[in-house]
Amino acid sequence: MRTRNGIRMTGVAVALLLLVWTCGAQAIPPDPDNAALLYYQALLIHHEPNDAIASTYQDFVAGKTGPTDQIRQYVASSHAALDYATLASKVQDCDWGLPYSKGFSLLLSHLSHYRSLARLIVADARLEAHQGRYETALDRCFLLQRMADHLGDDTLVSYLVGLAVRDQSYTCMEDVIGRAWNDATLLRWLRSELANPPVRAISPVRPFQIEREIVMDLMRMERGRELASALGGELEQKEAGQIAARANEHILGRARRMYSQRVQEMLDVLNGPLSYNEAYSRLKQLKDGSDPADPASVLVGTFAPAMSRVYGSKIRTEAHANAVRAGIEICLHRSETGKLPASLPQGLPRDPFSGEDFEYRPADQGFVLRCRAKDLDRDLVHEYAFTLR
Repeated sequence: MRTRNGIRMTGVAVALLLLVWTCGAQAIPPDPDNAALLYYQALLIHHEPNDAIASTYQDFVAGKTGPTDQIRQYVASSHAALDYATLASKVQDCDWGLPYSKGFSLLLSHLSHYRSLARLIVADARLEAHQGRYETALDRCFLLQRMADHLGDDTLVSYLVGLAVRDQSYTCMEDVIGRAWNDATLLRWLRSELANPPVRAISPVRPFQIEREIVMDLMRMERGRELASALGGELEQKEAGQIAARANEHILGRARRMYSQRVQEMLDVLNGPLSYNEAYSRLKQLKDGSDPADPASVLVGTFAPAMSRVYGSKIRTEAHANAVRAGIEICLHRSETGKLPASLPQGLPRDPFSGEDFEYRPADQGFVLRCRAKDLDRDLVHEYAFTLR
């Protein structure tokens, strides 16, 4: 009887312990399931470098100079922000909570802080690379890419900043590849990682469609004051006032129809088979093709986005991505054979500006990949230099 009571008491004790442990475990709430909440906290924690090192820091982030003790101290003091950004990047969903009802008065103040946070991550990646911790440095580059994807395609500005952050990741990868060119295992891992499609694919189409709805809602008589204010942000105040004063239901109705048609034509170009030169030229023509004598046409031309520039940024980032992937293959050839290839290997990612292979040029300390057609938006031909250290 005593034994049974002992067993019973032991069972009760174990059950109580399990209950306490379970309650304790349940008392800890899960982390947020919205990455934006964690990014906002990272932005609150993050601080810019002081004026004494600001210029040197910018040069280091751009890869123009090496690290200093002050830069190392600054990055070390900023690791809490980096940790929160890393945590955020691992959350699938990201809703920035933008109040689209604000229309053209929508504030996107988080974007400049986001770019500053991205620069911190680039600085940390470069410091890791200088210490020979190449895989960690590349992890930071992929963190930048997840951040770019999370920034998303809520607005055209968000999309453009996301492209800029992604482009930073490729610039940083160039440096790491140049330092780790003889580590074939690492290069193959990097090739495999870059081959994976992004978890959250973004494009300019969605923000373009959102902006279309905002503009068409604005072109109504009952929103005349807001229309005049929005025009004032794009035109001279006197001209904006004249257009708003002349607007009537007939003019605004025509403007809505013309704007919708113009936007659809731009979307067709983005989704079509045109070459870079053809698509860029057509998008620029659609933006600039307004009749100054027609108030409806002027309204359409004023609010039509500079889609050729957005498209140019997209192609520019794709070119950089393809150059990095091609550079990996060239470095693998050097790692495996002991020398750079005499000519560009077949089957490598191409230059999207021309649709052709990159121009390949061996150099004293590495090699250069050069686009074969001009970036019409910036009026230059891009080159990507891989310095093998």
